[in-house]
Amino acid sequence: MDLVNFKQCLKNGSFSGVYIFAGEEDYLVRYYLKSLRDAVAPDDTFAVFNNPTFDGVEIDFSAIAEAIKSPPMMAD
Repeated sequence: MDLVNFKQCLKNGSFSGVYIFAGEEDYLVRYYLKSLRDAVAPDDTFAVFNNPTFDGVEIDFSAIAEAIKSPPMMAD
């Protein structure tokens, strides 16, 4: 998916699948990541439970799989 398609998804509110944010401009990555978070789960109260963040050089696929399996807390 390119940026044009992603912006259209943001506008329509139609999201599905997995999104990987990457690029040369860190501020744009953060901006669009926040835009997606706000569109999917606007209540920051449960963000710590519903928006897991994985950072680092090594990828822990089992931790990502567990996060994906967990249903959102107090959300649709």
